[in-house]
Amino acid sequence: MRKIYFVVLFLLISILAGCKDEAVQVSLSDETAAETTADRESPSDALIYVYISGAVKSPGVYPVKEGTRIFSLIEMAGGFTKKARRDCLNQAEPVSDGQTVHVMSKREYQRSKSQSGQTGDETPREAADKKININTASEQELMTLPGIGQVKAAAIMEYREKNGNFTDVEKIKDVSGIGDSTFSKLEGMITIN
Repeated sequence: MRKIYFVVLFLLISILAGCKDEAVQVSLSDETAAETTADRESPSDALIYVYISGAVKSPGVYPVKEGTRIFSLIEMAGGFTKKARRDCLNQAEPVSDGQTVHVMSKREYQRSKSQSGQTGDETPREAADKKININTASEQELMTLPGIGQVKAAAIMEYREKNGNFTDVEKIKDVSGIGDSTFSKLEGMITIN
């Protein structure tokens, strides 16, 4: 009779030990599945942070997906205010992590044009016909160029401080963040003279 108790006890311990191993295996496989799901998230799903300021209803830092366009960021910020100069930036441009997007007010736009020697009454097309000297332009003047926001304008200024004046308009491609596609938008609008 004692042998039967030992056999039954041994079987119970074996069964319980087997169940315990299965529970460990299940929890390990759940963790592995969670890691696999995290690994499958594509980089395009990653959030970046962009600061929008100026003539928008709710300025601030917004988390957006990589590749988001400026017009979407403006919508997230509640849209333009009545004072906004809507054509002061390229709304189709994608944003980048850490970028500052500044929406000029009509007054700021007038002020920047008068500082650059242009009248504020010019249409954006007339303003575009006047070339901007990338060796002498202020940060605000550089920001009037298509594809150039505050971050790239600051990078151009920094490049000039470190390397001196540009000797050719194509040298602007040496500035971090300005490649062939941005240069193609700028080429007819910039000068070094």
